[in-house]
Amino acid sequence: MKKVISSSAINQLADHYICQQAAEEDIALGVALKNLSKEDLLAIVRPADRYNASCFRRRIRRERTIWGVAMAAMMAVAITIPFYINTVADQQVDNIIYSYNSPTLELLTAVPRGGGERITDIRRLDDAQLKSQIPELKEEYDESEELQDVAINGRILALAYLRLHHRKEARQTLQTMIGRLSEEPADYQAVINWCQRILSEI
Repeated sequence: MKKVISSSAINQLADHYICQQAAEEDIALGVALKNLSKEDLLAIVRPADRYNASCFRRRIRRERTIWGVAMAAMMAVAITIPFYINTVADQQVDNIIYSYNSPTLELLTAVPRGGGERITDIRRLDDAQLKSQIPELKEEYDESEELQDVAINGRILALAYLRLHHRKEARQTLQTMIGRLSEEPADYQAVINWCQRILSEI
């Protein structure tokens, strides 16, 4: 009759076998370590130390790089946002000035020039058309000899520049208008005041 081995007995035998194997491995490891020289031990330990130190240095360099990139990005945003806000605000002011002076443009372009030539009504032009018309408007202003033509062509050119947000050119036009019209300030004081008011706003 065969003897049946219980599961608990099997577990005990397995535990005993595992413990015996672990003990034998410990003994073998101890013998192997005793046979190693000092140089052998250093050869085993030092590469790991060098590897760990190298990994640590690379990690530090990587973190410094990431920090530097993050700081550069933050600085770029800090500089760009105020510039963008100021630009948008300036363009809104330009638009308000142009819209406010739309009746002035209507009056300036209602009367033909001396030879019957119509004055360009920039209100009827889109931005692309107005941009292509700028050289002609500037030429008309620069070649104006009569102060009345200076007052008319100068205001049209200045407002055209403002509509396109070319503030530098608008300022130059207004400043030269003041200088040219100051030859007869009594007759053109209202236009001079108009130029000075817009200059103060842009």
